[in-house]
Amino acid sequence: MTILFRKKGESWERAEETPYANEPHLQKMLYESPELIPMGEDTSPRIFIREAGLPGSGNTDLVGVDTNGGVYIVECKLASNPEVRRKVVGQVLEYAAFLWNMSYDDFNALFERREKTPLEDLIGSKAAEGWSVEIFRDKVKQHLSDGAFELVIVVDKINEDLKRIIKFVSSRGPQLRLRAIELPLYVGGDSEVVVPRTYGGESERDIKPPRPEKSMEESLAGYQKPAVRAKVESLVSEWQKGGGEVVPGRTVLSFRADIEGENEKIFGTFPSGHIQARIEWVKKRGAPQEAVRAYREKVVALAGFDRQKALTEDYPCGNLEQMGEGELAAFVRVSQELVERWRASRRGATS
Repeated sequence: MTILFRKKGESWERAEETPYANEPHLQKMLYESPELIPMGEDTSPRIFIREAGLPGSGNTDLVGVDTNGGVYIVECKLASNPEVRRKVVGQVLEYAAFLWNMSYDDFNALFERREKTPLEDLIGSKAAEGWSVEIFRDKVKQHLSDGAFELVIVVDKINEDLKRIIKFVSSRGPQLRLRAIELPLYVGGDSEVVVPRTYGGESERDIKPPRPEKSMEESLAGYQKPAVRAKVESLVSEWQKGGGEVVPGRTVLSFRADIEGENEKIFGTFPSGHIQARIEWVKKRGAPQEAVRAYREKVVALAGFDRQKALTEDYPCGNLEQMGEGELAAFVRVSQELVERWRASRRGATS
């Protein structure tokens, strides 16, 4: 592959492929620049720690999280290392097995030992305005409990054996997420260029249709406070009565609606006792701007929402414990109003 680069207005120069000095060189580069690991359309900010000691499993190259609570296990190998063929897959699975069912406090301790800063402070510094530490903590806990990790093997050059293993594992469905990333390094003058290529991941996982990861009953069981669970069950009932759909996930109950053939997310609830209006999501998906503004105004006026904060948050959250039956009914009602206005705009656009 020929890689050309230049500074604006200057001549093009050729970048030559350059070997990494060693595996710690590759590991350090990813630690300093987590964005070098492409994860499809997911661009959530991430942080990593290096050489996290896992008793009985050695040291992982990198363990990380993103602002959405996703958990990453990354192993780096150079093509010159014979372990790149098969053993590396066993290593990353062994690390995953150790993290499986780990408590949030123990997981946080891995980061605090390495970075001398609590996990929530490390990732919170990279999060967008409106980020909820409670929801982040819930999602990390659920991913640890489910063993739902992003397993990533990063190599300078991939070989056919590893490519075949990744393709096979990725085609088994969405439960085991394993991918390899080829990350050749090119140097030209004072510049470095990397050209990531992903194997496995979304393109392979899409071979099988997605299925709910939990049943409704299993998801509701995560709401440990009886009063909160009762309110969530009421929300589910009212939303379904109005023709909406409720989809259970690992950490969230997603309340959705059919918008002219598209199954769109409107709001969600979390085991932490929070309800989240997906303002930014519905806006990006094409809901009328006036309808979105009206929806925000009505939602943030309800008890349980911090009006001053929620007026600017992309995904404003309310506290279910502070919401009575009247507020819950009002939340469902204004959400349904948004849906109807969204549907009407779609019908008008296609008529």
